[in-house]
Amino acid sequence: MERARHDDEDDVCVIERCYVIVGVPEKERVLLFAGLKQLVDFEREERMFHRHTIVSPEESLSSTSHDRSSSVYSAPPNPKRQALPFSSLHETSHGIIHSNTPTSSTSSWLSDLIFQRHAILARIQSNLRLSPTQLAILHPTSQLAYLTSSSSQEYYTRHLHPLVTSPLTLPLPIPSIKYEYGLATLLRKITHNTGTSLLLTLKLLLVEHSILILGTDPAEVTAASLALLSLLHPFQWCSTYVPLIPNNMLEFLASPVPFVAGCLVPPDIGLSTGSGILTDPIVTEAMDDGMGVLHLEHGRLY
Repeated sequence: MERARHDDEDDVCVIERCYVIVGVPEKERVLLFAGLKQLVDFEREERMFHRHTIVSPEESLSSTSHDRSSSVYSAPPNPKRQALPFSSLHETSHGIIHSNTPTSSTSSWLSDLIFQRHAILARIQSNLRLSPTQLAILHPTSQLAYLTSSSSQEYYTRHLHPLVTSPLTLPLPIPSIKYEYGLATLLRKITHNTGTSLLLTLKLLLVEHSILILGTDPAEVTAASLALLSLLHPFQWCSTYVPLIPNNMLEFLASPVPFVAGCLVPPDIGLSTGSGILTDPIVTEAMDDGMGVLHLEHGRLY
């Protein structure tokens, strides 16, 4: 999804693009989407840095690298990754080599960005695979097996590219997008009286009460809301469903029509009980009218 804003107007155009991905085993689909998410986050950070960098034409011609600690950069640096210049990095069959070729224009920077995108995509296609041992790891088949299991949690870890310093880490067995991810997210995030909170949420939906799902991760919020709707089977939710509500459109919560909706909260607010969105007058009024709030970061239903 892309968003374009006109400089002189407040109109926002949202562009949605759909892609069909074939040839990926079902057990490895989560790896593919997790890798693509890291690529998107990486490019978004680089574009943001490039957009906030103010360099004169003379400096642009003579610059051979991006210095994120320089005074010309107004945006705060990301402490998780050390910046590397696209224009001075080229990938060969032996890895990444440095070049002193300067970046002379935005088009040159964009060409380097696309070059690195293709390199990361190639590594996603060739390296994101589960070994036979990892494929053999399964969830316990019974409660007794879960309680008596002495093995610690195992993880799949893989570095996508030297430019992406944060490794891709997922718990084993890899959750299934089609069957398990949403339910696993609910069970993993709801830590306060898990069974009671989940059953009470489903009861509220069955009597057509509104539910607001709060969290800090858009993927988790969306997956949790979809899992709740799928758990209603054989019944179907026939009212309004909104995966994510913008924080500046909370007036929607005053709707007289029952709804299931998600909303993102910042991590510092999401982890602070009694502050932020839970004390917003619109939210508190909707809760007084019967709306339930499932807070994934607090791990409970309000």
